[in-house]
Amino acid sequence: MFLAIDVGNTNVHVGLAPDLAGSWIRTFRFSSARDRTPDEWHALLDVHFESLTCDDCQVAMCSVVPAITRSLTEYLEQRFGVPPLLVSSQLPLGIEVATDQPHETGTDRLTNAVAVDVLFGRPAIVIDFGTATKVDALDRHGRFLGGAIATGLAVSMDALAARAARLYAVPIEVPARAIGRNTTTAIQAGVVLGHLKMVEGLVEMVRQELGGCDTVVLTGGNGALFSEKSPSLGPYEPNLTLEGLRFIANRTLDS
Repeated sequence: MFLAIDVGNTNVHVGLAPDLAGSWIRTFRFSSARDRTPDEWHALLDVHFESLTCDDCQVAMCSVVPAITRSLTEYLEQRFGVPPLLVSSQLPLGIEVATDQPHETGTDRLTNAVAVDVLFGRPAIVIDFGTATKVDALDRHGRFLGGAIATGLAVSMDALAARAARLYAVPIEVPARAIGRNTTTAIQAGVVLGHLKMVEGLVEMVRQELGGCDTVVLTGGNGALFSEKSPSLGPYEPNLTLEGLRFIANRTLDS
């Protein structure tokens, strides 16, 4: 069995496959509670792993939350007898990490780039609509160049509602017009439509800096929403990071 774990700031996304080549049997998410103990991870996860023995499971993980990395790694070592493969810029990723500080580059961003490289080819632009919205660039030579990191859509909405006494959180939907005729549509125009236009603008700038790029892949919680509303964005791949973990595990665990 193969277990892929993507630890983000908001959610922990888990995928379970029969092996490194098989389709996902199931995927599921948990909130990224930083204070969970290994015993608490045991209570949450073991119900999904009842059919797995301790000697037949390979595990790969990318994480941007060190506290969760530590507690989850301890649980996985107890459960399966081996530590998980932790993604880093030092692994044989199949791409070159060409940022100024490769060791500081988010492993979720690298994992997404690996997945896009295998599934869609290069050059490519990857947009991850998570806690932060990230627009990243992979050039035609397979170099991960970096990208842009902006406040995520849900964080922007929460901050506006928290700091403005007469405003409130509204459904995350792309409105039909930029001129909102009530508070709800005005907030949606400013926050949601504004976010979309920011991303479209960044994509166009990154495309020019790459010298042209036809491939723009979306992932993350709100990726589907924007893929449906923008002709310049898409396709949407909800399991992109899990697929990247599978490809990295194939290069590392089977080498």
